[in-house]
Amino acid sequence: MLPELIVAEEDAGQRIDLYLSKVLKDLSRSRIQKMLNAGKVRAAGRVVKASYRLRAGEKIVYELPLETKIVLQPEKMPLEILYEDQALLVVNKPANLLVHPVGDVYSGTLVNGLLAHCTTLSQQASIRPGIVHRLDRLTSGLLVVAKTDAVHQDLVEQFQKRIVLRRYLVLVHGVVNEPGGLIQAPLGRDPHRRLHWTVVSQGGREALTYYRLVEQFTAYSLLVCDLKTGRTHQLRVHLAYLGHPVVGDSKYGFQNKALGLKGHGLHAWTLGFYHPLNGKWLCFRVSPPADFEEALQRLQSKKGIKFFKKGGKEDEH
Repeated sequence: MLPELIVAEEDAGQRIDLYLSKVLKDLSRSRIQKMLNAGKVRAAGRVVKASYRLRAGEKIVYELPLETKIVLQPEKMPLEILYEDQALLVVNKPANLLVHPVGDVYSGTLVNGLLAHCTTLSQQASIRPGIVHRLDRLTSGLLVVAKTDAVHQDLVEQFQKRIVLRRYLVLVHGVVNEPGGLIQAPLGRDPHRRLHWTVVSQGGREALTYYRLVEQFTAYSLLVCDLKTGRTHQLRVHLAYLGHPVVGDSKYGFQNKALGLKGHGLHAWTLGFYHPLNGKWLCFRVSPPADFEEALQRLQSKKGIKFFKKGGKEDEH
């Protein structure tokens, strides 16, 4: 029997290729496209193309194309690990490193490095072993990695219940005048640009970002942002919506390589959660990469420098 999906009311009107990319998260976009091109997707009993618009309540049936099973290879790479025990580890991901394989890229990712470092990771059979949450390729900072399936599930539930503390340092374009606030704007796929996300008025997923102004410069601002939800590209889209796109983000902001950053002006600075085995609150903080700090120095920042002490465990909760 072929797998089936029932279209929810909130997904009505969406292109089927975008819908499948959202709900079939373990499939790459290229694999979904292959399914559609091969006539392996039916809606309401008939074969449909990628541009087909969904109707609420209709049944989607799909057949996965046969593919050679991908076996991920361990690859030794330098890993900055702030904490590790038998259940999990916390790692500082550098910018310009993919967290896990995507599309046709199956090597040179953080997952490949973790496989070389750890004898066991959660969800070992998947292409994302150990990965509980993600950072964009050009974003640096803290990630927690699970070593067992039970620990993985516990951490996922903490993220879902919004228990986890996720705090970012962000350099944005423009002078932010408000001292801080809450960005409460639902996100959905951009109907005009398939690979982009945008703020939508209907049918989007709830997205909450708290921000606080740390320092103003002539044409830039330094913010601290807390994620309460973890939607794809959430901070980047929300800050662009606010009129202050992230420095270095050509997708939602400007094409220029401002301030000499190698990645985005976006750093996962603080990460806090309850240890799944003993219930103890763990909180970690790590300095931004050298190019981020150098950019701040060029902006002659005096405030905020106190935040960038050497990474490690913190008491904050």
